[in-house]
Amino acid sequence: MEPKPANTTGATSETARRLHPVRLLGDVLVAVALLGVLIAVGVADRAMPVAELPPPEVPQPPPSEPEPEPSPPPVVLTAPESQPPIDPTPRITVNFHEPGRFGIVTTSGNPDDDSDDGKRLTFSVKGDTNNTRLWVDGATPLVLTNQSGAEDTQRFAAEQRREAVMNYRDIQVTQVVELAAGDISRRMDTIRVLYRLKNTGSADHSVGLRVMLDTLIGGNDGVPFIVPGVEGIVTQATTFRGEQVPDFVRALEHPNLASPGVIVDIGLRARDAERPSEVILAHWPGGEAEWNYERAPLRRDSAVGLYYEPRPLKPDEQRTVGFTYGLGTISSTKSRNAKLSLTVGGPFRSGGQFWVVALVQNPKTGQTVKLTLPDGMKLSDKHTPVQSVTAGVDVTQLSWLVLIDPSLIGNAELKATLGPDAAEERQSLTIQPRDARLTVIAKGPLQSGKPFWVVALIQHPRAGQTAELQLPAGLTLDSKHTPSKPVPASADYAQVTWLVRVAQQQSGPRELTVRLQPDAIQESTPVTIESGNLVQ
Repeated sequence: MEPKPANTTGATSETARRLHPVRLLGDVLVAVALLGVLIAVGVADRAMPVAELPPPEVPQPPPSEPEPEPSPPPVVLTAPESQPPIDPTPRITVNFHEPGRFGIVTTSGNPDDDSDDGKRLTFSVKGDTNNTRLWVDGATPLVLTNQSGAEDTQRFAAEQRREAVMNYRDIQVTQVVELAAGDISRRMDTIRVLYRLKNTGSADHSVGLRVMLDTLIGGNDGVPFIVPGVEGIVTQATTFRGEQVPDFVRALEHPNLASPGVIVDIGLRARDAERPSEVILAHWPGGEAEWNYERAPLRRDSAVGLYYEPRPLKPDEQRTVGFTYGLGTISSTKSRNAKLSLTVGGPFRSGGQFWVVALVQNPKTGQTVKLTLPDGMKLSDKHTPVQSVTAGVDVTQLSWLVLIDPSLIGNAELKATLGPDAAEERQSLTIQPRDARLTVIAKGPLQSGKPFWVVALIQHPRAGQTAELQLPAGLTLDSKHTPSKPVPASADYAQVTWLVRVAQQQSGPRELTVRLQPDAIQESTPVTIESGNLVQ
């Protein structure tokens, strides 16, 4: 019988029980020793000098280059190649029945359309079916007739200008009729008519004027009228008063955009003159019509009445009223577009406004016209770029009022698109400075931390004049510029420029002022500084 193996397990357990206190004591001694080592290391570390670590490398932006100076803005009036020159050939002629009655006939007319050559723009070649009446304290005599004591001071044929004077009850009336260039055509196809009304007496008088023009467009004596801001074409007797008075009235001899024949334009924003207070489109009332004549339906014989309402005129006080009359233009005369045409009415001045009219031939339901404007122009808040066409007539019109930025000078182009046909028409025009002795323009971008140019345009400069720029807080002149500068010699316009720097974090509205010395003329222009980009 084999012996059983010894019970080693029981013996080991017994030994472990006996040795347990000894192992525990050993573990404690080891822990104490490790703690001593750690404390010694810590003391040694504190006693040693601490080495400074280099800072982490942060990528640095490349050094910024100095802001380049913007180029001075070109001024259209000192750059003849930037605008079409005025064609000096007279395209119309003016004939006088009496000093105060005149008629207009085309000579070569619009060179793009031979059909308007040798055509009448008024019913009478010499204007004897027109009349003009003066208002003085309720009396309404005819102006500058052979019986009114009129005196001619200059003949039209010699200088393309005629001036005539009459006196009535202490009121001196001076009529000026002169040939002028059209705002769009830049041809000598328009007359400017001014009346200067002066009180030469010692008492106040109530003074006004009324002009009645017997219109004839080529061979059409009863033409309908194009009036900006009015829906469609005016075919009924219509009166416009106060703010409703349009900037211009235009008429086509034929309702054919590709071949409209004679186009007549009556401009109601004559330079240096009051606009009419009332405009009447009605039937012709007769050559001897009274101050207030009947507003009969247009029928086949139309006329235009322009009223400059009576108002008090003090001794030595003068008021000037006037209008322009001549050939108008539409874009399709040149393009021969039979669907769509554009026409606009000037003058076109920086900071001003003007009307754009789109004409649509045989308009159809669902058609629209979209107007596209260049930089520096925007629509009035009352208008949208796309307008719907009214169907059911031979020709209809759509109108937009356009605002010109005060800094815009030079050539610009408008575009109209007829949808869904995709027919296009374009109209070019030249923006002139404000019609003043001194015009101030800021050319941006107008932004925090960025420079911009200020330009002063001086009309008809003289030797010895200086222009001085005055800046508000936050704007400073560049070190190369001085506030006061001499005005250079020039025949028409002179230009003075300053480079202005905007401080960082400057924003909001500001006003720039230029004083012209020794004339003591001052002109200001508002600007708005935009916040710069603070995130680089």
